[in-house]
Amino acid sequence: MRSPQILFFFIIPLCLAASHSLATGDSILNKQHAEKIFGMTKSQWNKSVIELTETGAVDSSVNSSGTYVMQLRYANDAYLYVTPKYNSNQDAPDNIAVTLAMPPSMALLVDRANIQKIAAKTQEGMLPEFGVSMTHQSVTGGVALFFVIVAH
Repeated sequence: MRSPQILFFFIIPLCLAASHSLATGDSILNKQHAEKIFGMTKSQWNKSVIELTETGAVDSSVNSSGTYVMQLRYANDAYLYVTPKYNSNQDAPDNIAVTLAMPPSMALLVDRANIQKIAAKTQEGMLPEFGVSMTHQSVTGGVALFFVIVAH
């Protein structure tokens, strides 16, 4: 059974798989699920990702600080990477980094105006509990959106 702490990343494909959702500026992040991740220690996060990896639901890697990076690949070749940033094993994360990498076929629908709409909608949807910053970059013909979520 999937860990309830990170189930929201399985809801995200509803927004990601449909290019229309991104093009209309629907929010990609979910406040309630961010609260769950902010309630997890590094050990709890790593255990959840390991369990999901063992079931084949996600791929994962370990970064240089020993935190598991959850990696999802969608049927449309979009990738989602989720990494909480921890200062210690026993504390809640300082922030959550979420990267959405979209292939060229999706990137064509996400112009600068739509990226700004996505950023605004995401920031509004996470207030007042969370602050969200977002940047983007062209990568190998596609577009990557980089979100950083912080608790207020």
